[in-house]
Amino acid sequence: MRIKRKKEIEHKRITVGDIGISYLIREAPAIQEASKAKLKTIPETHTILFLHGFPFNKNMWIPQLEDLPANYTGIAVDVRGHGNSTMGHGFFSVDLFANDLLEFMRKMDIKKAVLCGLSMGGYIALRAHELAPEKFSALILCDTNSLSDDNAGKLKRFETIKSVLKHGTRAFSLTFSQKVFSKQSLKNNRDAVQLIKSSIRRNNVRTICATLLALASRTDT
Repeated sequence: MRIKRKKEIEHKRITVGDIGISYLIREAPAIQEASKAKLKTIPETHTILFLHGFPFNKNMWIPQLEDLPANYTGIAVDVRGHGNSTMGHGFFSVDLFANDLLEFMRKMDIKKAVLCGLSMGGYIALRAHELAPEKFSALILCDTNSLSDDNAGKLKRFETIKSVLKHGTRAFSLTFSQKVFSKQSLKNNRDAVQLIKSSIRRNNVRTICATLLALASRTDT
């Protein structure tokens, strides 16, 4: 499935520590318009960062980037090892993901931002806020929670790892999409379903298993 992007959304990449982070950015139109008009005073704008869930990537946030108000710059980031971001040394943790985000903000010179995270992105957002609360003006936490996995949750993730190692990413994408979409959506919203399936398949087995271990080992926030 080919992803259609509006012209104002740019696909960029930046080196952060031991990895290359891929991201989408839609700069606030208010800044662009002020620049074109050669205004001396740039209007006040805000930045919102989007963190995807497991095992997706930044493309899930394209509709939100397109619909942001004119005074917001939106940035959707591929978490380490997901999408087009590299995985580095390959040992993952939510703490590592959060530190990647903070270093990304430093290199992008983002002083303060609204942080929006879905599921795994929510875990990362909560941990990043724990580490550097002064960097965030607000949190948007979607379909996530602040608690670590209990024993049953950990065992379920370990069973998923065994299944992925045995059956591969294609079977995993089919099973996972059945869990996250209703029967009605599976039937009537096929573009969204295909986007999620293709996002999952873009991850390799090593990334999926390393991320599952990171999610199983996360702490309460």
